[in-house]
Amino acid sequence: MNDLPQELIDEICSHLPRDDLQDVLTLSRQFQYSAEKYSGFFEKYTLDTGNSAEFRSRFLSYRLLYLQEVIFRPTVPRFNWRGEDGEPVPYRETADEVRRRDESFTNQIQWLFHVFRSIEDQAGEMGIVGRY
Repeated sequence: MNDLPQELIDEICSHLPRDDLQDVLTLSRQFQYSAEKYSGFFEKYTLDTGNSAEFRSRFLSYRLLYLQEVIFRPTVPRFNWRGEDGEPVPYRETADEVRRRDESFTNQIQWLFHVFRSIEDQAGEMGIVGRY
């Protein structure tokens, strides 16, 4: 198995159903690369602050080249649209509330780009080349 050219292994894996790709993962390192490439498992990832370590460990290798979409949904502090009496509040947020929301959003976006940058830097240090 180890003597087969990678192109042939890629061609074989490209025709296998997704469920069958699991079965070839352990045949050899070459089959693992191809099975991971054609499975689509590494094409999309939903990233949040709770799973950033997993994201980094999963995509810190050649798998970064398979990543096509990162889903990130920022959260902002909730606004209480009802007063203490339960009635709707007839005014907009205060300047302080707007500032807190802006800071929260900005911090999350900065964190997201920091994660991307660290992955990109580490991939470059490891010699992983490609468009990502």
